[in-house]
Amino acid sequence: MAEQTTIRADQIQGLPDLIREQVREVLREEARPDQQDMDHLRRSPAGTVIRLEEQVKALDEKVDQRFDSLRSEMNQRFEAVDQRFDSLRSEMDQRFQALESKMDQRFVAVDEKIGSLRSEMDHRFDAFEKRFSTLQWGMGLIFLIQLAILGKLFLKM
Repeated sequence: MAEQTTIRADQIQGLPDLIREQVREVLREEARPDQQDMDHLRRSPAGTVIRLEEQVKALDEKVDQRFDSLRSEMNQRFEAVDQRFDSLRSEMDQRFQALESKMDQRFVAVDEKIGSLRSEMDHRFDAFEKRFSTLQWGMGLIFLIQLAILGKLFLKM
């Protein structure tokens, strides 16, 4: 799922200058007053105004054409940027999935190691408890034997 990337015109370095230059170029080409225009204006102001209006309309169409070409060029560039972002996003997703997989493997290995250490510690504590229990029984028997010996010595007296 590709997300749409929105880029404003003021975020593109040099775009406002490029548009201004295109407009200036069209104006320079089409809006030059020449001697013939000045002569017609002197002779027939209404006809000149009509002709100038047509020139303004033609100029407006040329400006629209230039803007359309700029718009299509910018759309192509935006599409290229979007494609690059999509490829980077998919590459990053793959890398994060690989990293997540490695981390899961490491956590499983750590859990197994902790489990084996816990098992070994339980085994050692069980062995220690058995020895301590045996020692308690032995000490208890020795104490009973000593009591019996002392009891016999005091009873003989």
